[in-house]
Amino acid sequence: MDRTNSKREFLTVREYAEILGVCEKTVIRHCATGKIEAIKIGRTWRIPLRQLSNAEMLKELDELREELEEIKSWKQGLSAALAK
Repeated sequence: MDRTNSKREFLTVREYAEILGVCEKTVIRHCATGKIEAIKIGRTWRIPLRQLSNAEMLKELDELREELEEIKSWKQGLSAALAK
């Protein structure tokens, strides 16, 4: 069977960590605790490709929340400055 032409369904911990820009140990810990859906094969974890899209969406959501907090803070500062 030629694996180069087969459709990949799983990522390694390293691949997942590199794509999301996080530490491999963090990914392993999340796999072990169930925060990331994964299967363990021997001593290694394999993460379904669909988890990547879930993680990317959550990462984007966190970034949007941070931006919203910055906007709220800026708005409060502006309101205070205008009130003087």
